[in-house]
Amino acid sequence: MARTCLVITNEGKPLLLSINKLFVVSLTLLVVSCANIPIATMLEFRSFDEEKFVELDPNHLLTKIHLDKPAEIKPESTWLTLGVSSAEQERSFKYNLEVISEKTLPAESGWLSKTPARTEYILGLSTEAIKEFTELQEFMGSASPTGFDLHVNT
Repeated sequence: MARTCLVITNEGKPLLLSINKLFVVSLTLLVVSCANIPIATMLEFRSFDEEKFVELDPNHLLTKIHLDKPAEIKPESTWLTLGVSSAEQERSFKYNLEVISEKTLPAESGWLSKTPARTEYILGLSTEAIKEFTELQEFMGSASPTGFDLHVNT
């Protein structure tokens, strides 16, 4: 026997939710709200394939990094690594990143925890890396890739 804990009306008809159903919905909302990648982004990229990869504009390929103070990144040793595998071969590509913007974010006191002061970096491909990335896109158009592996190294 389910106990009723919430009544929602739908066009004048009550919908009864049991405690178990409410718990499942709450747990789902909690997991989604704590995800590092927003659910909308996950849904948008679920069908990301080599055709969409070839269509990417390298100028719009950006990464955002938050580092707690006093840590800082070294732009000269920050790069994007991309691995591409196909039936014939596996290739790895390394692209230099440059700082596009740097912003200091103040410390924040949240409901559950405190966030220390941090620096937000937005990085993009360097001019040389854009050229090399475009060459990779041309390779991707002619090859039949079977997998991708993408990392930002600092």
